[in-house]
Amino acid sequence: MLAARALRFAHGSRTILDDATIVVDDADRAALVGDNGAGKSTLLAILAGLQKADDGGVERGRGQTLALLSQEPQLDARLTAREVAESTGREPWEVDEALSRLGVVDADRPVSSLSGGQRRRVDLARTLLLRSDILLLDEPTNHLDKAAIAWLVERLKTHRGPVIIVSHDRQFLDETCTRVIELARGKLHGYAPPGDDNTTLTISFIEQKILRDDITVRTQHKKERLWLRELAWLRAGTPARTTKQTARIDRAGELQTFVEEEAVAIRKQKKNVEIEGVTSKRLGKSIFELNKVTLARGGRTLFADLDLIVTKGQRWGVVGDNGAGKTSLLLALMTAAGDSAALIASDAGAPEEQQVTPSSGMITAGLNTKIAVFDQHRATLDPEMTLEQTLSAENDHVFVNDARIHVSSYLERFLFDGSDRKRRVKTLSGGEQNRLVFARLFLGDANVLLLDEPTNDLDVTTLGVLEEALVSHPGCAFLVSHDRRFLDRVATGILAFERDAKDPDGPATVTPVIGDWTHYERTQAARLQERSLSTSASSSSASTAKIAGAVAVAKKKRSYKEEQEFLGMESLIHDKEARREHLRSQLIDPEVFKSDVKKADAMAKELAALDVEIDRLYARWQLLSDLPAM
Repeated sequence: MLAARALRFAHGSRTILDDATIVVDDADRAALVGDNGAGKSTLLAILAGLQKADDGGVERGRGQTLALLSQEPQLDARLTAREVAESTGREPWEVDEALSRLGVVDADRPVSSLSGGQRRRVDLARTLLLRSDILLLDEPTNHLDKAAIAWLVERLKTHRGPVIIVSHDRQFLDETCTRVIELARGKLHGYAPPGDDNTTLTISFIEQKILRDDITVRTQHKKERLWLRELAWLRAGTPARTTKQTARIDRAGELQTFVEEEAVAIRKQKKNVEIEGVTSKRLGKSIFELNKVTLARGGRTLFADLDLIVTKGQRWGVVGDNGAGKTSLLLALMTAAGDSAALIASDAGAPEEQQVTPSSGMITAGLNTKIAVFDQHRATLDPEMTLEQTLSAENDHVFVNDARIHVSSYLERFLFDGSDRKRRVKTLSGGEQNRLVFARLFLGDANVLLLDEPTNDLDVTTLGVLEEALVSHPGCAFLVSHDRRFLDRVATGILAFERDAKDPDGPATVTPVIGDWTHYERTQAARLQERSLSTSASSSSASTAKIAGAVAVAKKKRSYKEEQEFLGMESLIHDKEARREHLRSQLIDPEVFKSDVKKADAMAKELAALDVEIDRLYARWQLLSDLPAM
């Protein structure tokens, strides 16, 4: 059990927590949500005992231990990633499993040489290996790929003890959490879980929040009407100051304060972020053209023979395992456009400021192509500068689409108060700093946006506005993201970095797929089958599509061989699925990793290969079932 009792905390003149009270039971996995800057990270620090509240207290079950994953990893830079994980006292096989599952590469490198994303994964592995009774996780899915997120979901589902998760990944929260806690205006509000299996946790929360906000507005209207009556009574002249009349005057003053504070709060609640579209120069027919591009770095080929034509209005979601070459592709695009001095954070190491050119093939940038880069680690923000200095140097205004706008007004479009322009960057929360990065990004005149994990630390409001801004952006964008719902809402195509399950360390195949993330997942098996057929065909008859999509092989009817294949597929799929379930049941038991790491690793690889094979079989079955029988 973990309980917050009447917590109060203020930072300067700003109240963060105001009589915040909530209880999280041992069976609860609670999603902690709220606007950027609402105080979610501060609340976690207070619950963990790292920050002292001004008033109130925190209680936990007798003897229960607690672990906190904070936004900024606090790791000994002199240790290697493996040594950090081993400091938890866990067995070597447990350390190897956690680091491997979370995609920590080069575990024997010092922490000081790792990128921000790698350090976050090491810190998450350390937090999980501690096996504390209570887990407080601040954005745990940041920098994790699909496989790592899936493993984390299963790990948290089996955890016994209170869990509080702050995350922007709505699908992760739906899969992991049992309830929602909202931090709004210093108060903690608990929401009931969905009433049926057809409603997700986040949708249920939104529905309940709309009802609660509606009640708040109606209550405000009633208070305003009561205040108007009291105001009329006061203006009419009060009678002699009897105890009764004095009490009424006092109540009228309290009511006035309440009405004014509620009115301000509701205005803030309804305020929307307005992001002007980036002023774009006139674009040519193609913005980038990639012709059989192969990228190799550090003596290793990342991917080969990528063909792609990028035109205006396209938003490419770039997905794949960490280290597959996604960041290198963005750096290569910047080099081709002549913007190689811009900063992109690499997943494999420290932030990079270098030119990356194809080892073979060519990237051609179109006329007027200009790039703007989202700084996911906020490395370009000076913590000592004010927001005004960050956006406009020494001026008090900015220019958006050639219009002169006061800095205060521009900041309000990103959910800051106008008075925040004098705040220093170091006083902002992680989410607020991301909003500042977006504010600066959209001031430029770039027509190509490169956004590496842009949804990290964003609240629902800002995330929705970012989605709308990207959809209305007249240029094009490349979005490296593991947020599946975000890609469903904004992506017009997916650049999938796919590795062969039989050779996970080999070069990736980059497949452009027109459509959103859901379409990509639905057609993945069919494309893998088509790729296999293309590989076996003679090279003289093969042709590479510039704009990819699932290639359908049209036939009038099933041949005799296909008919026999079709009749036996149901039994084959059943056998494969039975084997998959057997492997899953084996791998759930940690003793497998403890007794024989090599065997467990082989089973994990077989399971991954079965997933691909079963998807291929289902796609093949669907293809054959759509054809008439012979």
